[in-house]
Amino acid sequence: QTMDTTMTNEERILAYYGSTYLPEHKGVLYDLRKILSNMHDREYEDALKRNIEVLKRAPLDLNALENMVMLIRVEQNSSSKHKTYTDDDLRYYSNLMDVVVKIVASTGLGSEEAPFAVTSIRDEYILMYYYLEIKYGNQGFNVHDGYSVDYFGVKEKSDKYSGDIIVFDTSRVLELENEDIS
Repeated sequence: QTMDTTMTNEERILAYYGSTYLPEHKGVLYDLRKILSNMHDREYEDALKRNIEVLKRAPLDLNALENMVMLIRVEQNSSSKHKTYTDDDLRYYSNLMDVVVKIVASTGLGSEEAPFAVTSIRDEYILMYYYLEIKYGNQGFNVHDGYSVDYFGVKEKSDKYSGDIIVFDTSRVLELENEDIS
């Protein structure tokens, strides 16, 4: 398994964001909720099977990539002698997750004028935790210049983010959630 290194950053953003418009993406939110339920109930094999199917349809979905990393770690830490995934698999999914987080980080500056564009609410938390390494405080939702945004107060800044607030464009998130309901 190798990653494409020939794409420009604009092409990567298009792949991340644009893939949510493809027909095969329909139902991904439902499946991700089911995976989280499986994981909560410690039904890791079911979660893993479902997550693999999600990644086939949405290979750049940060939620599914984070799930995959967690599920491989669970498998590696289990007492089972039969291990499906290797350290190389864990590295692959961790690296791919890192690439996608950086793509999300490149969609904006986190300001009101240039918010980060996300395709799920969980993407916001993944970006803040894994990449920007900030601690957030109060949060809110608003409409700014015609698009939906989430605001977070920044409690602890990092070398990667020094603003007092961080802003995410959640317009696509709301569209996907509305599609999932209908």
